[in-house]
Amino acid sequence: MFIVLIILSPVVESLTPYFYKLFVDTIPKMDYNLMLKILLFYIGIQFIALMLSSAKFLVGDILGLEAVAKTLATVFSHIHNLDFAFHSSKSSGSLISAIKRGEGAMWNLYFSIHFRIVDVLVRFIVLLYFFKNLNSTIFLLTIATFTIASIIMLVFVKFNVERRRKVNQLEDDISAVVVDNMINFETVKLFVKESWEQKRLSEIQIDWKKAVWKYVYTYRGLDISMGTLINLSIFSILLYALNMTIKGFFTLGDFILVAVFLQSFFPHLYELVWGFRDIAKSYSDIEKYFGILDNDIKIKDPEIPKFLDKVRGEIEFKNTSFTYSESKKEAVKNISLPIRQGQSIALVGRSGSGKTTLIKLLMRFYDVDRGSITIDNIDIRKFTKSHLRSFMG
Repeated sequence: MFIVLIILSPVVESLTPYFYKLFVDTIPKMDYNLMLKILLFYIGIQFIALMLSSAKFLVGDILGLEAVAKTLATVFSHIHNLDFAFHSSKSSGSLISAIKRGEGAMWNLYFSIHFRIVDVLVRFIVLLYFFKNLNSTIFLLTIATFTIASIIMLVFVKFNVERRRKVNQLEDDISAVVVDNMINFETVKLFVKESWEQKRLSEIQIDWKKAVWKYVYTYRGLDISMGTLINLSIFSILLYALNMTIKGFFTLGDFILVAVFLQSFFPHLYELVWGFRDIAKSYSDIEKYFGILDNDIKIKDPEIPKFLDKVRGEIEFKNTSFTYSESKKEAVKNISLPIRQGQSIALVGRSGSGKTTLIKLLMRFYDVDRGSITIDNIDIRKFTKSHLRSFMG
């Protein structure tokens, strides 16, 4: 239904120039009844166009809202499922920035494809149909204009995407500095690092400004190139149509048909440009958003998990060894520690001796490299992570 609406709506809306031609060609005949019929038919078409357009946007909003909501829920769920290692290596600010931009990009991408690209292409086909039946020269000039415009768009969009990625990267860095400072506000104050953090932000902003200007230049180049092409095309086609009208090959209605089609379509050609430009911008924005789903879950649940209805609480570390991926030194090495039911123990040691690491291993934030950890004589890797963590109080 939605596909039918987004195709049928611009077809009906594009019929207006043809009615103007009918009006102009009919007026000299002074046939009031015929002109009234054309007028009533024209108004009827306008009402149909209004209804189709409203239905198109209503159905589109329903589908778009559902798609955006489901995508966010999927990404949010995947973030929850990702390992502790992922979250400890990622900046909260950068992640928030990617999600925020990704949501907006989904709306832009959806709107640009369905309400800009498809809309303009359908209008272009309708225009070509009327021009082909009117005059082959105008038909060919219009195709040539559209072809050159497409080439210009592809060239500038390519540069636009590349420079947008750079801007995104630097914006994520800025967001990371700001958000992480807010989260760790007390730490920044405690170690008197305000000036250092402000300097760090300023240095990133210098690169960000340079990247933004390079990005903006692609827009200005696109605007100037497309504006020049469209104006030259309108001039050439109207000049040809004027000559054909003066020589008697075109009626006045034919000239009005050409003029109104050019006046109505070429602004829509800009919509095609903005549509592709938004697609390019949204693609680079959404790339990182969907890229979150590309992160693998390293600590996986077993295919056939075990479940305990009642836990006694017998915990044992058996020759447990573990090394963080970013370190060459083992965080814990050959640790064997039985903890009996009801027993209370204290882990004492200097910073970096592995106290926190043991708790993270017990919670399966990481998996051991060697040895094992058991609860009630069952290896904790045989439990699902959620079931295992439900034991902890």
